[in-house]
Amino acid sequence: MAGSPQADAAILSKDTDLLLAIGTSFGEASCHAWDPRVGEERWMLQIDVDPRGIGKNYPVDVALVGNAKPVLKELDFEIRRKPLASSRLAHEWLTLSGK
Repeated sequence: MAGSPQADAAILSKDTDLLLAIGTSFGEASCHAWDPRVGEERWMLQIDVDPRGIGKNYPVDVALVGNAKPVLKELDFEIRRKPLASSRLAHEWLTLSGK
């Protein structure tokens, strides 16, 4: 990926169960020539202001169109409003956000 080695490891790890993509179309340079491991065995949620960029290079499970800041605020609100007691994602989200 066109980021740090730590980001590469996390994105390609089989332990990563959700990939949250904000404002990226996963271009060739940033995805090691579209490495198929990026989209394998994980949920993909993509946020982009341009609907044409969503799912362009990797299929996504959840597509959210809009500016990142308000979309993330709404996503945060919904997770807080309806967290699933057994949801590891909800627990991690609330832990990481410090609330």
